[in-house]
Amino acid sequence: MLRRLAVAALVLLMPPALPPAALAMGAMAGMAGDEARAFVREVQRLLARAGYFDAKEFDGRLGPRTRDAIIRFQKANGLSPDGRMTPELYNRLVAKAR
Repeated sequence: MLRRLAVAALVLLMPPALPPAALAMGAMAGMAGDEARAFVREVQRLLARAGYFDAKEFDGRLGPRTRDAIIRFQKANGLSPDGRMTPELYNRLVAKAR
């Protein structure tokens, strides 16, 4: 019983191999609906925190304002300015937010 508790505690305390959002980024092509909007909202929040996205509301839409913010962030951070959400973009945004 004690051993099971110890194993359970270790599993709960171990960080995931990749952050959940990074896992989602890899599967973004398969996302739809609420899941995709939630991920785009997270990217919008990170862009806003870095000073590239000005919005009163994070709508979770990958529209012109979000793409423009992504392109400006990409240009300022030495990434290819294509307006796409890539794992490298996400990782740079997370690093800036720290």
